Amino acid sequence: MLRKKYSPLQVYSSIFNHPINSFNSFNCMRLCMLRCVHQCRELGIGIVPYSPLGRGFFAGKAKGDVGSFLGLFPRFQGENLEKNRILYSKVEKLAENYGCIPAQLALSWVLHQGDDVAPIPGTTKIKNLDSNIESVKVKLTKEDLKEISDVIPIHEVAGGSYPDALKKFSWKYGNTPPKNST
Repeated sequence: MLRKKYSPLQVYSSIFNHPINSFNSFNCMRLCMLRCVHQCRELGIGIVPYSPLGRGFFAGKAKGDVGSFLGLFPRFQGENLEKNRILYSKVEKLAENYGCIPAQLALSWVLHQGDDVAPIPGTTKIKNLDSNIESVKVKLTKEDLKEISDVIPIHEVAGGSYPDALKKFSWKYGNTPPKNST
């Protein structure tokens, strides 16, 4: 499995060194589309977005205190958090139109990105698991997907995905080692 933010070149070179059956990336499918989702699809590699609810942001944490852990991430700090709460309110209004909650709309949007997409939302509560499962009942047309994407333009999401201290672990600093020929 490839993880996190691999470059398209790394995806391509990795398949020659190791068998790869899935690509694991942070929740933002739209950002991944710009990077290497198309290449993964060409190579038959499944796409596994983790934290498709934005580390709980779309599951309701946008409304209250984000807590000490989430507060470490730039998207959940100060002015960034306030800007992102505005985006959340737009998703909340859209969700009402579709007869669901924001978390279900977000998961449904991800699920509608292709049959090769298998998001892995995390939860510690059975009621949230049940709610996540219900997202498969939210049916979206191509027009609906476009509307949702237009309401939340990727360039309007404020703040980075990770704190500066974790950036050194991104794909920019890693390479796939060559396969040993033993």
